[in-house]
Amino acid sequence: MTTIGSYFAPAQKVSAKGAVLVLSSPDAKVWTEAYRLTVPGHDTRGPHFLAFDEKLFLFVGA
Repeated sequence: MTTIGSYFAPAQKVSAKGAVLVLSSPDAKVWTEAYRLTVPGHDTRGPHFLAFDEKLFLFVGA
């Protein structure tokens, strides 16, 4: 888990229309969806974060 002002966690929604969800929380107790990434026709499993220079990057294999 990476902290840049808040907590963030990647999650997967596994289905034929799979998505990578980025969840955000100010306290690591209550989570909300901050971003949803879909790549039609591609498998987006294995999301990873990179925190660099006070920016948060999301990487997935697609």
